[in-house]
Amino acid sequence: MLGCLHFSGRSYTSHEYTRCNEEDESERGRIEAVLNDPTRIKVVHAYSLHNMVVVEGGVRLHVVLKFKYSADHIEAIFGAKKPDEDMVKVFNAGCRIFPYCIFNSIDEVPLTWTYQNNQGQVYERVELLCTV
Repeated sequence: MLGCLHFSGRSYTSHEYTRCNEEDESERGRIEAVLNDPTRIKVVHAYSLHNMVVVEGGVRLHVVLKFKYSADHIEAIFGAKKPDEDMVKVFNAGCRIFPYCIFNSIDEVPLTWTYQNNQGQVYERVELLCTV
């Protein structure tokens, strides 16, 4: 348990509160160890949600996923083939280098994929429609 937020309306004893804080500190320590691991690979990611509409069986999202990482990781870590060109843009095809998963997705329709390698730093952009 990372946080100790309780919404039940119940009051807690000081012993329960202290135990919760100790568990929280222990979890923070584990997270800090992972985040500060020198072998960890840095990938900066962001997303933008452009539209959302209710459809039969779920919600259709228009999403843009953005990833920034070192080109050194493409073949060695991600197991993908590095594009020959530094700038690639593909329409209506399911391209990707960075391995990601959209949980609870029941349908994905690719719109655009952009790969841009700027002196070893990659910017990858995936635009898609996704039903969850």
